[in-house]
Amino acid sequence: MSCSLPAAGFASMTEMPSVPASFLSCAGTLAAWYADPHAVVTDLAHGRELFRQSATPHLHGGHSPQLEAALAPDGSVLAMCCKPGEVTLHDVGTGQERAVWRGAFQMISKLAFTPSGGI
Repeated sequence: MSCSLPAAGFASMTEMPSVPASFLSCAGTLAAWYADPHAVVTDLAHGRELFRQSATPHLHGGHSPQLEAALAPDGSVLAMCCKPGEVTLHDVGTGQERAVWRGAFQMISKLAFTPSGGI
């Protein structure tokens, strides 16, 4: 949802997802969220979409969708986890995959970058 304070009104920015999964991450004027079936990054100040990537939440334990993402402080990277044991780093400017981190984790409930850009 977006909100116009002067008009005191709300407007939907995406449709209701087909699975109960979502995320929201902001960095300056950039915002990233789940617009089923994609993760998107938008420059809210200029109304421009900068990044769109397919994001299919995998079910953990057959019932809980795994989807979490975070923007780097400068907005250049989106870290995203859609399936157990994997975090993918995407370059927001080019849309290219930068790296994939794999580990023995099953479910991530929060991703965040440090102020210096580490995750």
